[in-house]
Amino acid sequence: MDTHSFKQWKDLSNRVTTNKGDHKLAEMTAVQFRRGSRFLYYKRSHDNTPFVVVDFLKKIEKADIGIIPERKAVPRGIPASKKEGIVKTLCPLMPRSRAVFWEDLPTNDDVGDLIDVY
Repeated sequence: MDTHSFKQWKDLSNRVTTNKGDHKLAEMTAVQFRRGSRFLYYKRSHDNTPFVVVDFLKKIEKADIGIIPERKAVPRGIPASKKEGIVKTLCPLMPRSRAVFWEDLPTNDDVGDLIDVY
């Protein structure tokens, strides 16, 4: 896979609905997405209990469904200072096959923090 394998999809998750319940990914043992359904189905155990149903998508206009976003043109990357620290500090401790990933990782100082805070 490369950068052009990904598209610039909008975030259509409904955080208000999803966060209203007690839906924690770490506690889910089985998750299903069913064709034709806009719901997330999950279980907290592998026994015969029924799936919990969560409507985690925003309601969108029908016209928006058929629009496929453009492909990403450039990789997201990480800040150059962060990459430099990893390459200097951690790469000498890694097998060469793993260090190559970090050395070849693209940089982008406009990305800000890599964790989205909501």
